[in-house]
This record gives sequence, C-alpha cells and structure tokens, in this order.
Amino acid sequence: MINIRTLTDKDRGRFVRLGDELGRLVKWSPEYLYVVFRCAKQWHRYLEFSPHMVSPVDVEFCDELPIEKTVGWERQPSHI
Repeated sequence: MINIRTLTDKDRGRFVRLGDELGRLVKWSPEYLYVVFRCAKQWHRYLEFSPHMVSPVDVEFCDELPIEKTVGWERQPSHI
C-alpha cells in the first residue's frame, strides 16, 4: 500500500508493483495513483504512455528491479 498523503515530487517516476506487474508512478489525486505499465521496456519514455488509475491499496514501491525490467533506465534524468 502507498500512502498518498506522504507522496512528494521525488516519488514521481518511482517504480511500483501491482501483483506481478511493474509500472512507474506518474501522478496522483487524493484517491488514486496514475501508473504507466508495459512501456515496451522503454522506461525512460514512461511519460509518453497513458497511465492507468489504480488504488493505492493495491500497489507498493519497488526499489529492487529485475535486470530485464531496467532497459532504458540508464537514460533516465538524474533527478528521478
């Protein structure tokens, strides 16, 4: 579960997990998170994909990533 009240701008772009699905947090509202899934391993372009609205109860931050999911990470801006 992710507590929306504690999110800051530093959390934008963080990886999250919904079950077995990996995604990146784009934005949030008072009730929902907006997460991009299935970026065709182009995680550096996640803002170009349409986010899905998900309940914060269903997702958690994922700070340890499988290597096959990180393709494109090396081109990420350093502030994310």
